[in-house]
Amino acid sequence: LLGLILAIGALDTHAGTIFYQGIPASQSDASCGISSDNQYTSAVDGGNTKGTDRVINGITLYAMAANGQSSTADNCTLNALSGSLSNAGGSSGSIKADGVCKEVLSDMTFNNGATENSQQEIVLDPESLESGTTYDLRVYICNSAGQNRQVSLSFVGDGQTAVETGFFNEDDARTSAGGFSDANQVYYINYRFTWDGDSTPGITITQKSGSAPFCLYALTNQVVSAGGAAAGAEGGAAGGEGG
Repeated sequence: LLGLILAIGALDTHAGTIFYQGIPASQSDASCGISSDNQYTSAVDGGNTKGTDRVINGITLYAMAANGQSSTADNCTLNALSGSLSNAGGSSGSIKADGVCKEVLSDMTFNNGATENSQQEIVLDPESLESGTTYDLRVYICNSAGQNRQVSLSFVGDGQTAVETGFFNEDDARTSAGGFSDANQVYYINYRFTWDGDSTPGITITQKSGSAPFCLYALTNQVVSAGGAAAGAEGGAAGGEGG
């Protein structure tokens, strides 16, 4: 599917944008967007407790295993603002991916003991970024639980109004703004922003139900090349905006 990017503050070309990109069920590694052609400031694999970092197309996704209320890996920190972080894993037939990509998506972190309308936050270390550089912050989504995980993601990083997804069911891709027809579609949400050199980039996740919190499977942050804007627009399955 061809994509559409909708910008917050369309008159300001520096405002952050989000788009959605599906990952095919077969040969997922080759088409997941993770590549040694890109420069990464963060690449993390949530819930990986195996002790060995997974590698996709030459890029190491560093294990982020839950630890209390805060866990850090590769310049990225996950904080539970309610409850404490836990790991879960195990292969799931509903994860429509193969290769290392499926392994990455088959474990996750979440905040156990969360309350209603509670939050998690993902923060990128500003020391790993360069002012004026444009980045693609990607969070990977799949259905591993078959629950009704109603979550809303709010992205920040350029000193301007947050870009929000609005609430969607993390376990049903059809409910996202990606325009997907398959509930089990694996995809990522891409937030493109130009860092202002002052903000702390990241994502605040609000979850309606404490018993069905957001699951972090994987996240990457990569530098956008000079010709990356056009490529991003063509790659997104659909666009979304909020805020």
